[in-house]
Amino acid sequence: MISVVLYGRNDDHGYNLHKRVAISLNCIAELLADEADEIVFVDYNTPDDLPTLPEAIGDTLAAKTRRRLRILRVRPEIHARYAQRTPLPVLEAIARNVAVRRSNPGNRWILSTNGDMVFAPRAEASLSAIARELPAGLYHIPRFDLPEALWETFDRMDGPGTIEAVRHWGAAAHLDEVVRRDFVRYDCPGDFQLMPRGDLCRIGGFDERLIHGWHLDYNVAKRMSFLYGGVGDLAGELAGYHCDHTRRSTPTHEPDHRANSWYLAYDSVARAELPEQAESWGCPGDAIEEISLAKPAGSRYLAALRASLVAPSRDAGRAGCGAEGGEKTARPHHVVPFLASLVAPAPRGWAAAWFGKDPELLGLFRAAWTALGFERPVAIPRELEHLSRAGSGGIAIGGAAEILETANVLLFDFAAPGTDEARGPNSASAVEGMFLRAIDGERSRIAGGRPARLFVCVDAVDNRYEQMVLAQLAAVHTPAGTRLRYGYVRPAGAQAGNWLARMDVGPAGYRDRTAIRACARVAGAAAYGPRVWLPPGSYCARVEFTLAGFGGAKSLFRLLWRLGRVAEFCIAAGGRVLAKRSAFFIGPRRRSIRFEFSVAPTAGGAAGAADLEAWILTSGICDLAVSRLDVSPSGDGGGQGRA
Repeated sequence: MISVVLYGRNDDHGYNLHKRVAISLNCIAELLADEADEIVFVDYNTPDDLPTLPEAIGDTLAAKTRRRLRILRVRPEIHARYAQRTPLPVLEAIARNVAVRRSNPGNRWILSTNGDMVFAPRAEASLSAIARELPAGLYHIPRFDLPEALWETFDRMDGPGTIEAVRHWGAAAHLDEVVRRDFVRYDCPGDFQLMPRGDLCRIGGFDERLIHGWHLDYNVAKRMSFLYGGVGDLAGELAGYHCDHTRRSTPTHEPDHRANSWYLAYDSVARAELPEQAESWGCPGDAIEEISLAKPAGSRYLAALRASLVAPSRDAGRAGCGAEGGEKTARPHHVVPFLASLVAPAPRGWAAAWFGKDPELLGLFRAAWTALGFERPVAIPRELEHLSRAGSGGIAIGGAAEILETANVLLFDFAAPGTDEARGPNSASAVEGMFLRAIDGERSRIAGGRPARLFVCVDAVDNRYEQMVLAQLAAVHTPAGTRLRYGYVRPAGAQAGNWLARMDVGPAGYRDRTAIRACARVAGAAAYGPRVWLPPGSYCARVEFTLAGFGGAKSLFRLLWRLGRVAEFCIAAGGRVLAKRSAFFIGPRRRSIRFEFSVAPTAGGAAGAADLEAWILTSGICDLAVSRLDVSPSGDGGGQGRA
């Protein structure tokens, strides 16, 4: 009878999103009575590494809701077609059309609504019963708003109780105030638009040119009016209550939000049909994933754990941090649950590329990857062919260049220092080199307009690889116990550039709007930091500063004082000074100095210098103001492309 169409995204859209969507879905399910009735929720543009919104709240949805609910996932790669034309992360017309096109063709009605609505029939009747004898037409109802503090008191699992509560409070709290609009009858008609499915499909669905906020409901109402002569009214049958969520602004509610053109959406509309999208509406050529909550949320992930982890652990493992054994390699069985969790929400067509030295860890990950339902095997380069011993199936061997080009997620397993002295092709240094080559290749891909891909690093926590990884990736600072660092590649030169903004102020300095300053008569460190990693190569540091604080010379003592060293600028790595320059007072003026330093490869490997920082030291002889401290590659050093 009815296909209820909603859409959303797993983000923080408005106030207390998860609760109000659960309330709405559970209440809608209570009003569906026919066997074929369904709730079609389009999860639009949720990031690939997150579950859909209904999956995230699956444990708060009633059993009858989960039975009725179909989840259609529109991935970010589809939204990318429109991302240059609108700042909105969710496009209502596209999402609704995806749902309408894939709704049950046997159902007569489409109810287009939103995931923050509660419907209360005037009598004890279902939506199915109300719609059963209606003549063809477009129908609207009045919408009443519920304050946040009121709907927060509702039990999200109790659909019948919530429907009764809105009936009570609508009258008792004087919330039932009708806001009328001339043509569409009531304000915010998009919260309840009941229309025949066949007619909506025949006119081309919702207008996909309307990719900003607002007026899509007015547009479809006017187009439908050419078929029916106006808008029908179901106010005598039921009321709609909206869970207000404007404590926090959203992209469509902020003061300067961009709205669809009223001329395009309404004034210029002269017919029902949209011939320009007659064949293209609703992404007909895209394979849209459908997800069911008939099984418990996360059941596929638990199956992957069972497939990859054989014997339970009898005692807790131990991995030290920093000086206390932080170089220790992670236990494979400990890491796999975190790896599997990271990739579980990804599209099943994703390809994974693996670069590492541990056959056991790869074998466990391969088993989890397969159990999660991914269609393509885990790929490893020929240089690491020995890893194929990890399992007879689910592993593909190929050229490194091809694997790097086709992978959607790239995983690197770094060995701890001291375990790979041979420096052979299976060592951590080989993986390190592949990681840096992959970073360079990824930057070229992104510059060519390709989407960024996820990099995952195992054993890059509390060891010499961590800062290298953090320098290249905008990585999440995960707990050390996960043994993972992951994220997307930083722009080239992210660790070079002006360090001053990221430096900490020392006891002899302070920061103002334009500079880091040190006052006369206070000696010591004015600033230090920012503790970065740079790859091997030659670099140039350039400092801009001003010295001041003296008038004319009054004595030989003051003259000698002024000629003394007043500041020192150092580049250090792990407390060891790589280069330094001194500044002498030769009169108050703006000055600039530059000096070179080098980062050498470590023995047998490609790693650069971690814990790099600049020091600004002052003798306290005069006032010092440093306005810029730049670090940039110089010459043809290896750091040119990766800093």
